[in-house]
Amino acid sequence: MDKNTSQIFSLIYDSEDTKDHEIDAATLGQSLLSLNDSLQDADKVINGEDSSIKVSVKANKPGSFGVEFSIQQLAANAIDILPIIGVTAVSATAFAGSVMGVINAMKSKKVKVVISNDDGTATIEMEDGEKIVCTHAVQKLVTSPIFRNKFEALLFNDVTEKQGAKVKFLNSNEEVIQTIESDELIHFKKQTKQTVIEENSKDKDIEISFTQVNFDSKSGWRVLLPNEESDTAVKMNDSSFLKRISSREENFIKGDFFKVKLRETTKFKTGASPSTSFSIEKVIRHRADKSRKII
Repeated sequence: MDKNTSQIFSLIYDSEDTKDHEIDAATLGQSLLSLNDSLQDADKVINGEDSSIKVSVKANKPGSFGVEFSIQQLAANAIDILPIIGVTAVSATAFAGSVMGVINAMKSKKVKVVISNDDGTATIEMEDGEKIVCTHAVQKLVTSPIFRNKFEALLFNDVTEKQGAKVKFLNSNEEVIQTIESDELIHFKKQTKQTVIEENSKDKDIEISFTQVNFDSKSGWRVLLPNEESDTAVKMNDSSFLKRISSREENFIKGDFFKVKLRETTKFKTGASPSTSFSIEKVIRHRADKSRKII
């Protein structure tokens, strides 16, 4: 066959499932890959390892290739994932708060820590200190290596790597609702060896006794928590308390009871078990006889 000659053929699925000119997206994707790989392999078997062929899919419009997707949610009362990802975002603000908008804002920088906020949002802190606030749903996808690995090829591939390439999203009326330019598409490449930490904190007022104290530092403190047999390391973050006792050590007796605001912080790191730490944010009251009361 002459190298400048193209053989044209069509692949048609004719079944009950496709009578309305629809097909499952995963089936179509797997079919295209299977067709390409099998033809490439057959060419090498017949023509030798040095041979190669180019398998192309004809675009539906000159100069571009578009695919129309129809997404049907089968589970009752399920959350619509499309606006979360951003493919149906109807405004710049909605897109900025979506998965695609946050990935674009991260600009390929690595995540340092993820903090759960009291208002139900999450803060993604980058290695350079920049912080991005988004919903927990968006944060979970943005910081998921599995999702990022699967999502990468949608916006970062051989086609979009070309200079001047862009990706457009159209609504059901074929109106452009979002365009991702060439210099932004690189940000959707998955990150390697990304360390992601999620940090959750909760405060509670409890009564404790100190088993180890350090009047000169926030660290080096240990307390006995209620219903615990062994003591626990804590950080003393109440600077006012430290100042008050710095000159009155004789009135501070190890084993006295104190009511404190204790913060329990749990960190979740990919590939590791959760870790928990404690800190005393405020010493509320010292329970001792009047001659030794500090507070």
